[in-house]
Amino acid sequence: MKVRVSVLTAADAAFLLRVKLGPLRSWPDFLSDCIRGRQHVAGHQLLPCCRRKRGRMFRPAYSLKDIREFIRCVLDDEPGAGKVPLQPDFVVIDTALGWRVNKLDRHGVPVGPSI
Repeated sequence: MKVRVSVLTAADAAFLLRVKLGPLRSWPDFLSDCIRGRQHVAGHQLLPCCRRKRGRMFRPAYSLKDIREFIRCVLDDEPGAGKVPLQPDFVVIDTALGWRVNKLDRHGVPVGPSI
């Protein structure tokens, strides 16, 4: 049976997941891992409904209905899920150095050069 559905690209699906579920996961990585069967949230996976030609390749596309159902299930089963405002971290960097050289640990303290 053929059905007409609304679909989103993987990038748009990841954005929608971030907005609705917060930073539980890195959503782009989550979606690519779900395709391989390696990832889930509280036992729930989100799989593409089809592949669409974009540029030279076929890329996964996600049903808007499936995305909404996934969000509803995760919000019901995962206590830490939900909208979270973006909160930037404040760090001190040396603007005379390139971004590759400005290495900071998780607390924002500069890390010396690798040996």
